[in-house]
This record gives sequence, C-alpha cells and structure tokens, in this order.
Amino acid sequence: MRTEAFRQCLLQTAALTAARRRRTVEVLRQERKLPDPLAGILALEPACARCHHQPCGRWGKAHGLARYRCSVCGKRFNALSGTPLARLRHRECWGEYAQALIDGATVRGAPLRCA
Repeated sequence: MRTEAFRQCLLQTAALTAARRRRTVEVLRQERKLPDPLAGILALEPACARCHHQPCGRWGKAHGLARYRCSVCGKRFNALSGTPLARLRHRECWGEYAQALIDGATVRGAPLRCA
C-alpha cells in the first residue's frame, strides 16, 4: 500500500465508531489468522532465568507449563520466568484482556469484559 493511501485509511479509521472499529479488527483478524503471541513464547526452550545458560533440561510440568532445570546452577524455572508475565494469574484471560485494552477499554474496565 502506498504511504499516502495508508495515511488516508488511518484518517478514515479514526472517524469510525467503537463498534465499527471492533468489527474491522475482527475481519482483519479472520483474514490474517493472527497467531497467539503466548504460543510463540511457550514454544521456545528458554534460557536459565538466573545464569542465562542454554540449553536446559526439561524437569516436568507445573500449572500447565513445562518446567526446566539448569544443569549449571540447578535453578528450576518455566518459560515465563524472568518475563513480565511470570507471576500473573488467570492465564486463560490474558488474550481477552489484551484485546479489551486494544479496543480502548480502561485498565480498570478491561477485567470486567473478561469475567
């Protein structure tokens, strides 16, 4: 798409109502089949959260996530350790919460849409 045409498209989307904006996002998502961002994080074999050694051996499962054990320092961790998502709860609601924020909901209003 040309730069000027893209700018015109952005100007037109700014004039849409919230409901039409949501519908536009739904249509674009269906056509592009956007991947789940968490699936990419969980698919990688992570480095140790303490010493950053890689590769680490698998060490079972806990709370639906694969656990790993570092062969150098012995620390046990999962794929989310050392990330901003590490201690967050209600993993099944993360996608819906992020979408609510993208749609313009407030930080306090977004959890109400996830209930």
